[in-house]
Amino acid sequence: MKVNKMIIALCAFLLILPACKLKTIVSVNDYYTPTNGHLPIYQTGQQLPTDIIRIGSIVVGESGLTPTNKCTYEACIRLIEDEAKKVGADLVY
Repeated sequence: MKVNKMIIALCAFLLILPACKLKTIVSVNDYYTPTNGHLPIYQTGQQLPTDIIRIGSIVVGESGLTPTNKCTYEACIRLIEDEAKKVGADLVY
């Protein structure tokens, strides 16, 4: 009986593991019309346009069980860009 429970628990864990994804926390001050296309991504130290306003922040991290190949820089940037488009951002800094 214990072996059956352990096998069931192991199967459940193995089914859940591939479903793990990056964790996002989105904080938005103002929502705008969602945007399409590629958003420019500014790095620290780059000159920003002068007529911008901050509409929120996005924090991305791994959720604890995220497979290494899903927690890459490119995956994080893609997720940030997708979340920024949803709230109507024109750029990401």
